[in-house]
Amino acid sequence: MNRFLIRNLLYSRWMNSGIVKKGKNIVVPQSAFGVCLWKMPDGGFIADGDGNYMCAEGMVGDRKVEAQMLEAANYWAGKDNGGKPHWVDGARKVTDGERSEQEGRLGQGELPDPVEDAIIEVAPYKG
Repeated sequence: MNRFLIRNLLYSRWMNSGIVKKGKNIVVPQSAFGVCLWKMPDGGFIADGDGNYMCAEGMVGDRKVEAQMLEAANYWAGKDNGGKPHWVDGARKVTDGERSEQEGRLGQGELPDPVEDAIIEVAPYKG
């Protein structure tokens, strides 16, 4: 491939990601980040006996995160396990304590995740 074509492909991918440059700032949509899980061929995900999923956070589609997940999946599920990375965009890992707190907030009619409150508070109004 020539340099022009490669540059255009990279530019096109960057533009489709929702990342926007505004002056000196770069605005990255929340959906650009996420949680990567390892999906097995039967549709299930690798988890421990307590129901904690094997996962890692990062930019959606990050090859380094996917390689780390592959390494861990090969260790826990054996080589040639037939699985593949599965991204949940806009998600983040939470502890058991955070989950309990979120359930309480949901029961009170609030947004379950206080991080969402902060995002909404600082996000510019588009009306």
